[in-house]
Amino acid sequence: MHPPAILTASTAPKGELSGFRGQLEQQRQFRIEQLKELATQLSDAATAPQLHVTLALKTAAEHALHDIDDALRRLDDGTYGTCSSCRESIRLERLEVIPASRYCLRCQYWTESAGVTPSGMHAASLA
Repeated sequence: MHPPAILTASTAPKGELSGFRGQLEQQRQFRIEQLKELATQLSDAATAPQLHVTLALKTAAEHALHDIDDALRRLDDGTYGTCSSCRESIRLERLEVIPASRYCLRCQYWTESAGVTPSGMHAASLA
């Protein structure tokens, strides 16, 4: 009995990856609307804590939008589903949960825990 095949971006049927575009575009629209709402909240913030929280949310939304735009560019140039660090395919299960993933699970771990990817590049230089 053979172990089940691992479905990755490189082994997926052609149409499988195209389904991610709709998810990413939906997430992009959500972030754009969120940023508009946060801009209004910033102008209405009455206290320093409200301003601080709203600025933190705005920064997080901007980062998420940037990641989504990068993923859409990778879809366009044919590199979507390929780890930006080790160049291995990202598992489809990971892309289904986090469609904007730029790293495989192993490289994501290294990036978050040490700030350096297995290839030795500092994570900040990959952004």
